[in-house]
Amino acid sequence: AIAVEEGVVVAAVKTTFSPLVVDETIRKIHSIEEHIAITSSGLVADARRLVDLGREQARKHKDLYGNKAPVYYVAKYIADVMQVYTQYGGARPFGVSLLLAGIEEDKGAIYEIEPSGTLTGYKANSIGENKKETDLYLAKHYKENLGINKAIKLAVDALQHTHEKKLTAKQVEIAYITIKEKKFKYLDLKEKEKYLKSTKK
Repeated sequence: AIAVEEGVVVAAVKTTFSPLVVDETIRKIHSIEEHIAITSSGLVADARRLVDLGREQARKHKDLYGNKAPVYYVAKYIADVMQVYTQYGGARPFGVSLLLAGIEEDKGAIYEIEPSGTLTGYKANSIGENKKETDLYLAKHYKENLGINKAIKLAVDALQHTHEKKLTAKQVEIAYITIKEKKFKYLDLKEKEKYLKSTKK
């Protein structure tokens, strides 16, 4: 996930273990609300449950206060739920790390939530396989004044940098939210191919 002056970008690699799997049924990036995106690394079922809890809490906030829930509010709620499940012997901790990215106070915001419930804010960050290498790549090339298009390109480059084989458009999922529109948008296959073509491997 990358936050820049124009908004936020979230990119993820989907892993399919069979050619029989229908690609459209596997989602790595979800929307909590139209201004908040979330991606996960770990147990898919655990992630799905936490996404549902985040959506429910965001909806409650909107019903109660009449405005969209801040990204930090949703992230902290999910982090608190995850932390509670580490306290009791009869409960299994959630086996998933999460990245929430969205727009709050007219700027991009990113929060990482670890399985322990630890919550940390970032300008750019990654989770999952090859996290260390990806974070080093982001730290080297990240600039706050990047536009959305260049932020998408950086996200794709960072993913490709840590993968041995050339990534395909079907393997990669990309979404972005601009400060101007505050609406979650997926890139389609042709748009993803455009960014991947300019990435060297």
